[in-house]
Amino acid sequence: MDFFSRRNKPKPDRYDYKIPLNVRSRFLFTIKGLVDEYTGMGTVLRQIQTLLLREYGELKTAPGQNFGDPIQSHLIGCQDDMFLDFLELVFQVQGNCCGARGVTELNRIFEEENIGYELTAYVVVESPRPANSPRSVFYGPSPQDIHFPQIIRKDDKVLHAGTVEPLLHLLSDPRFSTANSEMIDGLVKLRKGQYQDAIQACGSAVESVLKTIFTLKGWDYDKDKDTLDKLLKIANENEMFFPFYTSVLMGTGTMRNKMSAHGKGPNPEYIPTKEHAEHMVYTCCANSTLLVALAKL
Repeated sequence: MDFFSRRNKPKPDRYDYKIPLNVRSRFLFTIKGLVDEYTGMGTVLRQIQTLLLREYGELKTAPGQNFGDPIQSHLIGCQDDMFLDFLELVFQVQGNCCGARGVTELNRIFEEENIGYELTAYVVVESPRPANSPRSVFYGPSPQDIHFPQIIRKDDKVLHAGTVEPLLHLLSDPRFSTANSEMIDGLVKLRKGQYQDAIQACGSAVESVLKTIFTLKGWDYDKDKDTLDKLLKIANENEMFFPFYTSVLMGTGTMRNKMSAHGKGPNPEYIPTKEHAEHMVYTCCANSTLLVALAKL
């Protein structure tokens, strides 16, 4: 709803990363409205409680906030990162929050509350049916590979809106499912402070974008051996971009080789900081968006 109080609230320049009680309540009431009536919110919470106990060993309760129900007490009193875990799990249990619709509704709350997180897209990839297999009770509908939404961090409003969001929209195309998974993995690793891994994952995503483009266009390449350098040469030979772009686009490969464990065992040549990882993420997003646009698929 477009409330007067929300319309006239000043827009801060920076995101907040705390999830206060009133916002948690908004998420819970919204999820309750999204879960199908047959499953019910209680069933969803019980399933998530089991998963959390399996991972944490216990549920958290803040002093003086025991609601009688262990999972609800946990969701009110737990740390912010644990609440984010809950939001991811909502999409992975029975009654899965309506898929893409759930992503839209929960991201709307993040944005209205000026909280610097968002859920990535709910992507469904149709798996190929066995050769010559008829649609029958034995096979049923085409099997599906679901890329469940994950929480990523939005550090800079302008950069995120201009580089990360456009690419994630493009990669939600099931044809780019591999690159989508790698880029999201990089963004999640960035949120968790795993900077070397974030750099490596985003660098891999750029290669996967090129390989997907080549496959769709029927250009010859070795999917197992060709690295970014070779892939860019193939793209240049097919006049995908101006020749000087080869060295420009190779920058992400250089950064990955120097600052991640890619090809160097466990010890990178340079230890990246948050700033280096963010630069790699934004550069990979910008370059990948350009490549997809130039491919004109």
